[in-house]
Amino acid sequence: MGEGAYQFTRLYFDEHNPITEERKKKHEELKSKFVRGDTRWKKNYDLFQNYGTVGAVVFDGELAAATSPGRIWLKMKGRVGDSPLVGCGTYAGEKAAVSATGMGENIMRSVFAKSVHDSLPKCSIQEALEKALHHSPSTGAIACDAHGNTGLAFNTKHLAWALCDQGEVTSFEVDL
Repeated sequence: MGEGAYQFTRLYFDEHNPITEERKKKHEELKSKFVRGDTRWKKNYDLFQNYGTVGAVVFDGELAAATSPGRIWLKMKGRVGDSPLVGCGTYAGEKAAVSATGMGENIMRSVFAKSVHDSLPKCSIQEALEKALHHSPSTGAIACDAHGNTGLAFNTKHLAWALCDQGEVTSFEVDL
């Protein structure tokens, strides 16, 4: 966090340090394994990469989208992922709501979620997702348009998803 952001937070919140001794120890352990090329750490890294993000899109007469970012271990200090950047990992506008997951740099570079939104109404929500994937490797996304049509697409190994209507799960796939 930059000094300006730190000073701003101090205006409204008490002093808090989220870095615990337990997390520091775990970070050093993983860093050490990574440097040694420990293949077990690679497997853990893949799990962290593949199962971290949670996204939702909603249409109840209005459109909304939310994305909770996954996590990248040993990320570069100051790196901001795609989830908090409006139009990248998450976007909701008049035409659609979109939530994406995957390699954040690709999602940011393509302004993925906004690109899907802006492709409408020239094509369907499904076609818009598939078109956007051509510009964003290692990405998966869910979306809903202003008519309640849903779509999902991915060029990753897996994308776990569920579709609900009136609070009832109507279809899902979890292939991990």
